[in-house]
Amino acid sequence: MKRNPSEYRQYMTSYCVACGAPDTSFNPLDPDHVKTFGAGGENAPWNIMTLCRIHHQDKGSKGVNFMANQFPNYKKWLIDNGWEFDEFRGKWVRYEVNQ
Repeated sequence: MKRNPSEYRQYMTSYCVACGAPDTSFNPLDPDHVKTFGAGGENAPWNIMTLCRIHHQDKGSKGVNFMANQFPNYKKWLIDNGWEFDEFRGKWVRYEVNQ
């Protein structure tokens, strides 16, 4: 799969899903794949959220579990987009049906 920024930028919002901050030159917004592109994450609306640069870096270094526990809006976005926490695996997963 090849990266195509126009393909995933269409799913971006005008605010950070984690903290609600708007796009600024001090803290720009980035698209973020919940399931990383390198791990086979798709350019799909359920896999791409908008994060400010600070929270994008936090997610990259601390992971999805940390973000979901720290930011209620982040967790809500995951749930609203079909993700659920798998207690056995200890991570957020999205089970695809009929695809």
